[in-house]
Amino acid sequence: MKVYHRGPLEVDQFNSSKEQAKKLGIIRYRGHWYFPTLRGDQEVLTGDWIVNKSNAGTCIMTDEEFKQQYVRLPVINKEVADWIKLGKSKEIGLDTALMLLMAGRVGVPEVTNVSKWIWHYHMADIAIAWAIGYQVEEDK
Repeated sequence: MKVYHRGPLEVDQFNSSKEQAKKLGIIRYRGHWYFPTLRGDQEVLTGDWIVNKSNAGTCIMTDEEFKQQYVRLPVINKEVADWIKLGKSKEIGLDTALMLLMAGRVGVPEVTNVSKWIWHYHMADIAIAWAIGYQVEEDK
């Protein structure tokens, strides 16, 4: 069996605010929220996800369904994004890139921002970013 990764999606988690409902085109009727889809109006509950699949239209998913099917792309800084791009351009794997990063730390008193970011609670983020994708943090 072959396994494929779904590309990035545009999603909003519904919070039942009038502002968000207006932005998303959700209507209120007899005390319930509804979202118009190709299959007719679907009820939307607080916490549901409105998922815009560019090639298949928009659908509504419960929070549980959404979390089972999708992983949120981590937000990383530009320096880490550049490190990932460099590693991939050299066609090396994440394991090799991490070993090279560690080897660079041996005998070197200063720690680079990339290694500091990775080793301080971001190992899962770097694995997801390397394998699936990421968002680059906006400058503050």
